[in-house]
Amino acid sequence: MTRLQDVLDPVLVIAAWEAAMAAPAWQGSGVWMHGDLHPSNLIVNQGRVSAVIDFGLVAVGDPACDLMVAWTLLDPPAREVFRNVLGVDDATWARARGWALDFGLGEAVGYGKEG
Repeated sequence: MTRLQDVLDPVLVIAAWEAAMAAPAWQGSGVWMHGDLHPSNLIVNQGRVSAVIDFGLVAVGDPACDLMVAWTLLDPPAREVFRNVLGVDDATWARARGWALDFGLGEAVGYGKEG
């Protein structure tokens, strides 16, 4: 995290992570999930998602995993529309943000190692 201090506010990152960890676990039936839903696995044509690729992590589990796309693809206003249309509860939304945070921090740290 220290490598990202100039980019991210550690207080906000830790608060988001703690909220994700404190959210109740998914109690519903498992749902099919892509497991790796982020912009690199989406094909966009004229501003619209036209295909999803790379199903190597497909599984059955918590729908929050695939909702991380709200943070990896959408801006804040679109993210709110996405959430409202899906009717996502607070706990699932918090876990989804945790998935996005985990993915984003991993990518940010990994990207720094390449260059």
